[in-house]
Amino acid sequence: MCSGTPPNITWTWRGTGDNITELRDNITIQEREDLTTVTTTHFSTLTFTPSAEHHNMMVTCQVTFQKKYQIEETVTLNVTYVKDPQITGNEMVKEDGTLDLTCSVDSYPPSDITWSKNGTSTPLQNYTENATLTISNVTRQHAGDYVCTVQHLNRTMTASTVVTVMYLPVILPGSGCVDQAEVMTCLCVSQGVPSPLIVWPLLELNTERCSPTTSVLGSSVNSTISLPVGNHNNTTVECVSRNVVGVVREKLQVTQNKSQEKQREKELEGIIALLSDLKLITAFVVGAALSATICCIFLCLKGKCERYILFLMIYY
Repeated sequence: MCSGTPPNITWTWRGTGDNITELRDNITIQEREDLTTVTTTHFSTLTFTPSAEHHNMMVTCQVTFQKKYQIEETVTLNVTYVKDPQITGNEMVKEDGTLDLTCSVDSYPPSDITWSKNGTSTPLQNYTENATLTISNVTRQHAGDYVCTVQHLNRTMTASTVVTVMYLPVILPGSGCVDQAEVMTCLCVSQGVPSPLIVWPLLELNTERCSPTTSVLGSSVNSTISLPVGNHNNTTVECVSRNVVGVVREKLQVTQNKSQEKQREKELEGIIALLSDLKLITAFVVGAALSATICCIFLCLKGKCERYILFLMIYY
């Protein structure tokens, strides 16, 4: 309260730095005169919409009277706010490595933060303000969707990220080669994260190159090659699978096509049976002819040769 000449009222604020800003907009001054005490009261009202940037700012009201009397008062603003949570960290981690994820949220008052995995209701860890989730000796089971839940007063917000665990490829059972009549077909099945690349050293040695057929299903890769029989004599078939983690090699087992072997066995048995039948027929014919000849000789000796020879000619 001042009497006489009206005072000069100014508003200033200071942020985290040393810069001071004088505020002039949205300032209203009200005068009220009290006739009983013969005094005039001056009011200055600063109106603005606070945001997160105004938190912890110092606002000063300064009153100057007759240019030589000065008084001021400073208050610190506490603005209730919360910003969207942010997740930082390496989302790709190698098996047996360390996973580090940090969930940060800028808010006042401080928020409660909870980490969870794959939508499970049981939290992994609870924090305030900044939440760093650390998992050592990571396994493949640690891969999945990690959710950061922020609780600020009556408001709940979430942020999520997908963690991928990278591991060395493995060559799965079922890989191998089948040696058929004229072609050898080889299949290599490998699994790894990231998806591995399969190469065949056998193709590098062959003068007649054959393009492999590759299919991908999730983290598994199937690669198939077919080579003429003459191109792989005395050659070891090897499958090589690699990704960013490392390389694995495996020599594939070569097996014969049993169905074709059985077919060849049946054909051979048929030939043998046919030859056996031919031998029986030949023996019968030879025996019959020999018997007829002996009879002819005997009858000729008895004087009946001409008639029997005629009979044999007609019969045979």
